[in-house]
Amino acid sequence: MSEFAEVWGTLSNIDVNKHTEKKGQFTYLSWTWGWATLMEHYPSAVYEFRENLIYPDGSIEVWVDVTIDGHTRSMWLPVMDFNNKAMPNPTARDVSDTRMRCLVKCLAMFGLGHYIYAGESLPKGEDYTPEEKGRFDMYFNNEDALRYFLFMKSLSEEAQTALYNSFGDGKKTAGKKLCNKLELDGSKVALEIVETVDDLLANDDPDWKNHMEGLEKDEKAVLYHMFSDESKKLMTEVRHGR
Repeated sequence: MSEFAEVWGTLSNIDVNKHTEKKGQFTYLSWTWGWATLMEHYPSAVYEFRENLIYPDGSIEVWVDVTIDGHTRSMWLPVMDFNNKAMPNPTARDVSDTRMRCLVKCLAMFGLGHYIYAGESLPKGEDYTPEEKGRFDMYFNNEDALRYFLFMKSLSEEAQTALYNSFGDGKKTAGKKLCNKLELDGSKVALEIVETVDDLLANDDPDWKNHMEGLEKDEKAVLYHMFSDESKKLMTEVRHGR
């Protein structure tokens, strides 16, 4: 089995410039070429798309897991327009195209064409702080799916990936498996909360606040962005005593 450093060293040194394409102001790597190149070096590699996340505003987020020689990386991507804004109610073609772009972006996490994403808002500096590692371990060990999901979504992609791969020797396979389960279960719980709170707000029921108790500020912020525009408006009015 190849070590991850070996996979990265192989794929990150491949010149992808002749196989990119422009859409709007952004550059993408051709998924057909990307996958063909991966197969040349790691023919046993596989990928699997997860169930799409559908938000109250009708926007959709796709997820994919890629495994190369026993090493798994995950990536997510909202269905976006040419201005990189999330699209409400995208078509099946939009979702399909986004899945393939998400697949290519996941390959970049292994090194293939990673530098073409340098123009995106990727953070610099440390991958994660000791405080973030502590929260990650706490939510993971307690199998707190909701808070794990919200916490991870509040972090940069770089920090999420580093934490996802932070398990010690002998614990990586089981750790990543549980991470994937917590991610999926947590997203479902979050969407259930959003649906419940939307209904309570629509009926002017103050009980909606109880469904957000116990969450950290950054976790609440992630959940807040999942609500419909109408619910956000009602929350703002409540906070300002209107």
